[in-house]
Amino acid sequence: MIRSVIRFLVVSLCVLMIFPTLTVSSAGKAFVEGFHIDVAETHHNSLRITVDAIKRVDGRSRRSEVHITYHYAYVDGSRDFEANVVLDGDPDNLEVSRDLGWGGLDTVIQVQQRRVDCVFNPDRVCGPEIVEVVPVEFHIAVVANEPSYQDGNLFKRNATLNPAAGGVSGTISLPGHVHSLALGQGLFSSGYNFSDQFPG
Repeated sequence: MIRSVIRFLVVSLCVLMIFPTLTVSSAGKAFVEGFHIDVAETHHNSLRITVDAIKRVDGRSRRSEVHITYHYAYVDGSRDFEANVVLDGDPDNLEVSRDLGWGGLDTVIQVQQRRVDCVFNPDRVCGPEIVEVVPVEFHIAVVANEPSYQDGNLFKRNATLNPAAGGVSGTISLPGHVHSLALGQGLFSSGYNFSDQFPG
């Protein structure tokens, strides 16, 4: 009986000695990571999208944000919005690899959009501006194909225009429009992954 009590006390003491160490080490880890992309339709100059996806980690606290600017204007009308959204749920739907070679985002956000619809009948006629809340769905991968470099307090790796060796891919979708981020059909897309931690 005494041996059992002594063993229990020794095991409890070991656990108590380890637990504060784990708490301090996890509480002390703070970093920022994410990616930036630019998308432009170059044939008609009808589309421009900029996305900054940022994860902020401080110990056990995690917060992810998406900042998007979207401008579309063509013969069928226009769509326009800017939004800064904190992601709900699991913030790991935004991920960046430790070496900054890969960044990705899979999520849906709600934004307030300004929309104008136009039709040919037989001349181009446009309706009034409509302000509405719409879902925007992201499935983005940023595969960096250049070496990492330091820019101020951030480390970055660029995803350039060679899709065979990486680059930006995926889709950004909103009602009535699905934009493929793959190169081609007059689309230009580029970006970079970043972190304030040394990649390795």
